[in-house]
Amino acid sequence: MYFFAGSYTETNSPAAVPKGLGIVSCSFDPENGSIRIIDSQFQRNPAYPIVSANGMFLYVAEEIFKSENPQLVSYRIHENGNLIMLNAVPLPGDYACHLAIASQTILVANYGSGDILVYALEEDGSIGPMMQRIKHTGSGVNKERQEAPHPHMIYPIDDHTVYCVDLGIDMAKAYRFVSSEKRWEPATEPDIKIKPGAGARHMDMDLKKEWLVLIGELSGEVFLYRKTETGFQCVDTASTGKGEMTAAAIRVHADGRFIYCSERTTNCIYTFTVSPNKLQPIGAFSSGGKTPRDIAIDPTGKWLLSANQDENMIAVFSIDQLTGELRFASECFVPTPSCICWQTQKTPAINN
Repeated sequence: MYFFAGSYTETNSPAAVPKGLGIVSCSFDPENGSIRIIDSQFQRNPAYPIVSANGMFLYVAEEIFKSENPQLVSYRIHENGNLIMLNAVPLPGDYACHLAIASQTILVANYGSGDILVYALEEDGSIGPMMQRIKHTGSGVNKERQEAPHPHMIYPIDDHTVYCVDLGIDMAKAYRFVSSEKRWEPATEPDIKIKPGAGARHMDMDLKKEWLVLIGELSGEVFLYRKTETGFQCVDTASTGKGEMTAAAIRVHADGRFIYCSERTTNCIYTFTVSPNKLQPIGAFSSGGKTPRDIAIDPTGKWLLSANQDENMIAVFSIDQLTGELRFASECFVPTPSCICWQTQKTPAINN
């Protein structure tokens, strides 16, 4: 199976010493957890690339200032894991940090400019024209980090509903697609608000879509929400540590029992169980390196990978299927890795 790692390339990136290659194509062996680098495609600060549901296309945004003319780029994934560029379109926003696909559109969260850009997706996998710009408003209690909106993630609930997790306004803002107008419109009722100053960053859901977890970057807290008739209700909160935190990614295991969170101040991966409305800590495990900006669970559910940004490597851990505990297995040199994206569908053979 394949995965793609983004890596920071520019001096204005969050990495201390950016040495990235752009998008790195990797082969992963689920039998022993080993990684083999196949190829790399240069892209400036590629932020959280995503693969289409059919596994044929990859999309990536450049996480740089608008003044540097960032692009949103589409690639065809070759059967051997290499990438073939389809097209690129201008991305008029500051620091695009996350993408999502829903309703035949691609949504881009711009952390710096506080907005969401929406593009059409063409049948051949290429990116069409920009359809919409959605601007967030407001601020939070942390005057340094929450002086304005900062969209950090777009998370699809289904093909017609997405959440935009915004660090600046401590909210996961809901949007629904109006097919007749081909627009995403706010859906106020299911909005999710978290503790002021927590700094909403990322979220994830169980496969049945009955509950979700949301992590606060600034407080290091994990919030558990259960589905209700109108939206989601917070039922428990847990902490990844004490003091000033820089929590990053959060992942739910496919069986719905375990939750994994990466935290960049302590360089740890914190693990919890859910049973059923309670977050129970399992333990804190070393990420294997500095600044675990992203973590990802492989499609088999047996392995967890940590993109250790300032250690220039991806660490691989086996997951104990009974306890959820992590055990270090191997590592692979990848310069300043920022994120990991799995290809979960087989790519049809192509001739070029």
